[in-house]
Amino acid sequence: MNIKRISGFGSMLLGLLVPFQSAFLNIEEMKNTLGLISFMACLALLFTGYALVDSSYPKTEAANADDQH
Repeated sequence: MNIKRISGFGSMLLGLLVPFQSAFLNIEEMKNTLGLISFMACLALLFTGYALVDSSYPKTEAANADDQH
Protein backbone atom coordinates (compact mmCIF):
# COMPACT_ATOMS: atom_id res chain seq x y z
CA MET A 1 0.00 0.00 0.00
CA ASN A 2 1.02 3.53 -0.68
CA ILE A 3 1.97 5.82 2.25
CA LYS A 4 -0.65 8.35 1.09
CA ARG A 5 -3.36 5.71 1.23
CA ILE A 6 -2.32 4.54 4.69
CA SER A 7 -2.19 8.05 6.09
CA GLY A 8 -5.53 8.85 4.43
CA PHE A 9 -7.25 5.88 6.04
CA GLY A 10 -5.62 6.79 9.36
CA SER A 11 -6.88 10.36 9.05
CA MET A 12 -10.42 9.17 8.34
CA LEU A 13 -10.29 6.78 11.29
CA LEU A 14 -9.02 9.55 13.56
CA GLY A 15 -11.82 11.80 12.30
CA LEU A 16 -14.38 9.18 13.28
CA LEU A 17 -12.87 8.86 16.75
CA VAL A 18 -13.42 12.55 17.58
CA PRO A 19 -15.87 12.70 20.48
CA PHE A 20 -19.32 13.78 19.33
CA GLN A 21 -20.98 13.98 22.73
CA SER A 22 -20.18 17.64 23.21
CA ALA A 23 -21.09 18.41 19.60
CA PHE A 24 -24.55 16.87 19.51
CA LEU A 25 -25.84 16.46 23.04
CA ASN A 26 -25.11 19.94 24.37
CA ILE A 27 -27.07 22.03 21.87
CA GLU A 28 -29.01 24.15 24.36
CA GLU A 29 -26.02 26.29 25.29
CA MET A 30 -25.02 28.92 22.77
CA LYS A 31 -21.41 28.83 23.99
CA ASN A 32 -20.74 25.31 22.75
CA THR A 33 -17.25 26.02 21.44
CA LEU A 34 -15.91 22.54 22.17
CA GLY A 35 -18.70 20.97 20.11
CA LEU A 36 -18.01 23.27 17.19
CA ILE A 37 -14.27 22.57 17.31
CA SER A 38 -14.77 18.80 17.44
CA PHE A 39 -17.28 18.89 14.58
CA MET A 40 -14.95 20.99 12.40
CA ALA A 41 -11.99 18.74 13.27
CA CYS A 42 -14.02 15.68 12.26
CA LEU A 43 -14.95 17.22 8.91
CA ALA A 44 -11.40 18.37 8.22
CA LEU A 45 -9.93 14.95 9.02
CA LEU A 46 -12.50 13.10 6.92
CA PHE A 47 -12.04 15.32 3.86
CA THR A 48 -8.25 15.30 4.21
CA GLY A 49 -8.27 11.52 4.47
CA TYR A 50 -10.49 11.20 1.41
CA ALA A 51 -8.23 13.52 -0.58
CA LEU A 52 -5.14 11.51 0.40
CA VAL A 53 -6.73 8.18 -0.48
CA ASP A 54 -8.13 9.50 -3.75
CA SER A 55 -4.82 11.00 -4.83
CA SER A 56 -2.94 7.78 -4.06
CA TYR A 57 -4.57 5.89 -6.94
CA PRO A 58 -2.86 6.22 -10.33
CA LYS A 59 -4.51 8.34 -12.99
CA THR A 60 -6.36 6.58 -15.78
CA GLU A 61 -5.38 7.03 -19.41
CA ALA A 62 -8.52 9.05 -20.11
CA ALA A 63 -7.59 11.55 -17.39
CA ASN A 64 -4.06 11.79 -18.77
CA ALA A 65 -5.43 12.49 -22.25
CA ASP A 66 -7.61 15.30 -20.87
CA ASP A 67 -4.60 16.87 -19.15
CA GLN A 68 -2.58 16.96 -22.37
CA HIS A 69 -5.13 18.97 -24.38
